[in-house]
Amino acid sequence: MERDREKTKMNILQTLGKILAERGFKSIGINAIAREAEVDKVLIYRYFGGLPGLLEAYAHEADYWPLTEDLIRGLDREVESMTQTDLAKHMIRSFCHYLRERPLTQELLRWEMVESNELTSLLADFRETEGLKLMKFFEQNKDIDINALATIVVAGIMYLVLCMKHINYFNGIDLHAESGWERLEKAAALMIESSLKMRERNSSQ
Repeated sequence: MERDREKTKMNILQTLGKILAERGFKSIGINAIAREAEVDKVLIYRYFGGLPGLLEAYAHEADYWPLTEDLIRGLDREVESMTQTDLAKHMIRSFCHYLRERPLTQELLRWEMVESNELTSLLADFRETEGLKLMKFFEQNKDIDINALATIVVAGIMYLVLCMKHINYFNGIDLHAESGWERLEKAAALMIESSLKMRERNSSQ
């Protein structure tokens, strides 16, 4: 019974994502979601309490944005022994791959740039919460603003991923080729490595 409940909830969340990607926020409504998901709308109220609860659940449960565990997956206990530089480089590579492999997330991010509503606010708050969780892995230091550095790197990656829909090249880098993204990942890693090593040198003086 519990398995059926979870399956139905996930179906509803996936249907919401599909409608958002294809038709935008204005097409969202309990009746439309229930009809497309082929469920009784009573279940949406029962499982989520209504549309606001459904939107909040989507922001948190629909695999929309990488969680901390997504970005450090595969490291296991290595996280504790890794340098902050190597950990940051691993997270950036993971973030690149996560975002590039999720067309729905890309569509939602593009849509967020031109429309403000209840869901865009929830998604932005969710990203902010997860981003601050990641920052706890890194020691703060007056010489290097790690939050600002991460913001520039992450925002740059997001922008280039979103550009892929309309352009092929950016500054001669092929955004549709793995080799192009390898170059971008190496450049981001170098930026992080240079900054964090500079911090380490300043701290030791």
